[in-house]
Amino acid sequence: MDQGQAAIWAAAIGIPGVLLSGVLSYRAGRRQVRDQGVIEHSHWLRQQRQDCYVRFLQALHLCLKVMDVHTQAVVAADRAVQSGEVTTGSDEFQRLYSPPEVIEKVNALDEVREIVRMVGPDGVDERAEAVLRAVTLYWGAHNYVLNARVSGAEQDQENAWTNMADTTDDVADTRRTFIEAARSALTDTRG
Repeated sequence: MDQGQAAIWAAAIGIPGVLLSGVLSYRAGRRQVRDQGVIEHSHWLRQQRQDCYVRFLQALHLCLKVMDVHTQAVVAADRAVQSGEVTTGSDEFQRLYSPPEVIEKVNALDEVREIVRMVGPDGVDERAEAVLRAVTLYWGAHNYVLNARVSGAEQDQENAWTNMADTTDDVADTRRTFIEAARSALTDTRG
């Protein structure tokens, strides 16, 4: 075989090798870019979730702060009715049924919960829904106490205060499980 034929054979073998190498490099480059995009999106989503979860907990804190003030007002009104200082028909007593500041904070909590629903994942959304439900029941327990005082039946009043304590515990429990679910979602490396 002379040098000319060797050169032709080398070129014939080399050109497909170069082309194959180019195709493989191109595909590897595209995959690397795609993988980097997935990683960046995962980081972005994790940050969005963290911000949302923090906003939800802040809204819950403000809601509970206002509800604690309302609880104190309900306790004071209950004592005032027992002592005869106030009647259950008085404006002071009746205003406790729909305090605008509590309604505002519960609505704000619900608005942030909607954002939690959007950023997910489902497990965290379900826990946020449970928190909102517990807060709503806690607020309802306030009205139960007021209604029990209006009815005057001792058993109703005892049940109402027990319900208030139970719903307070439920809020704390659902808050804890929300935090656990949020922490799990934020530390999940699958994105």
